[in-house]
Amino acid sequence: MSSGKTAWELVWGRYKEAPDTYPGVKEVLETLTPKGLFEEPSEYRPICNKKEEERLEKAIIALSSASSKDALAIVKTMAAEHAHRSIWVWATLGDSPLALAIGHLRDLAEVIESTGNPSTRETLAEYYTTQGWKADNSVLRALGAARSVSSTKAVTAAIRVVYLPWLEKVATLTQALASTFPVTGPQTCRTLSSAEGTVYLFADGLRMDLAKSLERKLDLLGNCIFGNPFWPGGSASGNG
Repeated sequence: MSSGKTAWELVWGRYKEAPDTYPGVKEVLETLTPKGLFEEPSEYRPICNKKEEERLEKAIIALSSASSKDALAIVKTMAAEHAHRSIWVWATLGDSPLALAIGHLRDLAEVIESTGNPSTRETLAEYYTTQGWKADNSVLRALGAARSVSSTKAVTAAIRVVYLPWLEKVATLTQALASTFPVTGPQTCRTLSSAEGTVYLFADGLRMDLAKSLERKLDLLGNCIFGNPFWPGGSASGNG
């Protein structure tokens, strides 16, 4: 089966559909010896996936000594290099946490590179509600993909060099522009019209990425959702 020949492709496909059902397959494949010193990584050999995970872990940890700009480029390169492993059966079995995490870190890098320099509260709000929140979401997903202390350490190292500078930039922009938000009194407050079948949910300080996740789930249930976030009011807790 590990030969990858056409006759065994259907068998391998069945295994990939429910690998937990056939634990003995992985045990047998783990006993296979490498075909040669320069053997190409193969899904049929779990040892190849293990070695690639170890190599990726070292590369991600090495990002801690790179600049934020260089790290963004390196993350995208690594994500492209290991993308095929994210759909290998070993990812399904939880043996490729970094192959999955680097994909989320690539998504983070792409959002960061699209930030620009919003100069008004309206453009900053538009950017964050359409794109910026995806950076926060990607960080949570990357951390969620990590399954061990070592993989979490690697992902954290990447997050610090890539995400932290962006986070500080957005926070600084928000603080600088918050004073322009018209919160002078009751006359500037927005009003919500009542309509049959409409429910307003107010969540004080709800993260945008979590709000978007809630929005998607409600939408799947057949609910019509209209998100209308409020600009932070500048309280000590950062809530609106």
